[in-house]
Amino acid sequence: MTPSDPTLQIQPWQDFITAHEADWLSLWQRTGASPDLSPMWMHALVVAHSVDARQLHVVSARGADGCLMMVWPFQTHARQVARVPVVEIAPVQNIFCMHAGLLSCLEAEPSVALLMQALRRWTQPWHWLELADLEAGSPLHRAWQAASKAGRHGLRSQPGERPPYLPHQGSLDELIAAGSKKFRKKIRGLLRDVRDPKTARVQWYREPQELAEYQPLALSIEARSWKHAAGSAITSRDWEAAFYAQLIQRFGPTGHLMGVVLFLDGQPVAHSLELRHGTRTFGLKSSFDHTLAKQSPGHMLLVHVLDTCFAAGCREYDFLGKDEDYKLEWTDSVRRHLGLRVYNDSFSSQALAMMDRLRKATRLSTYPLPTNGMVVAMTVMESTLESGARLAM
Repeated sequence: MTPSDPTLQIQPWQDFITAHEADWLSLWQRTGASPDLSPMWMHALVVAHSVDARQLHVVSARGADGCLMMVWPFQTHARQVARVPVVEIAPVQNIFCMHAGLLSCLEAEPSVALLMQALRRWTQPWHWLELADLEAGSPLHRAWQAASKAGRHGLRSQPGERPPYLPHQGSLDELIAAGSKKFRKKIRGLLRDVRDPKTARVQWYREPQELAEYQPLALSIEARSWKHAAGSAITSRDWEAAFYAQLIQRFGPTGHLMGVVLFLDGQPVAHSLELRHGTRTFGLKSSFDHTLAKQSPGHMLLVHVLDTCFAAGCREYDFLGKDEDYKLEWTDSVRRHLGLRVYNDSFSSQALAMMDRLRKATRLSTYPLPTNGMVVAMTVMESTLESGARLAM
């Protein structure tokens, strides 16, 4: 199938979700795509962040049989650059989204070509796409590079996080046996502690009514964690509390979500929220009571979670987030993320891209630059941009 075959459409969010949510869910299920490309996750983002529906649209593609083939929700943001109003397009994401993707039953390159085709035809003006958390070297990353080159779009890249993941086929015992002597001793000690019925108990919450019981326990632990003081706990930010409440509400009935709580001497001291999809498990959120840090409740619970997940057929545990030391104890596999800015091919957008390159050259050069000449060049570029942007708008 070629990119010209499908029927492309850009609709306001509410129009699309009212008419096509069931088709979107079906596409997500049959492609086995990342959970943050599902309608459940997107609803959680929209509600938690109070997204203005007027700034939210959906690109979709349908085949000749009417079957939905691609979905890409996006937001528009108005900004000021060089005293000129510009419009940025970005997929709907937050810091807890996994690995930026594009929900499609096609290969990455024709999917991106379709997406760019739809956006170029869109009657509303825009200047660039801001794409965060792309996996470097992935088919999607290469597809964006190819589309940028083919359409003569400007392209800017910047580094992102390196979330670790643990690929493993087998039991936790087999994984431990392959580690160093120090690692084996530490993990086996944690396993003994978490399996000690005299002091430890682990409770899993899978059904919707059970997840409703898990939620206040998790919040109580978050409030006693070091993350609360650092501002990164669920209880630290209203939007984050709303986001996880929405995830639990919307994913709970699907069977994908699992809450886990560790009790020591009858008290809840550590929790984690896991999302199982196919043979992958995603560690969405975890925390522990920092007053009990010497007992390592967070590590105890993680060992139990990994033991349970791999015993149930999990083939990859994705830690998500940053490449923190406790995650790298388990694996040296990371997914390098990057951000891309893809400029429109309009006159004003290409002027913005050129300004970006000039600014980058001034920052990276190790040789003296003709500063006065650069200032003149930038001034001319800004004046040209202002004229071009007004024409384009």
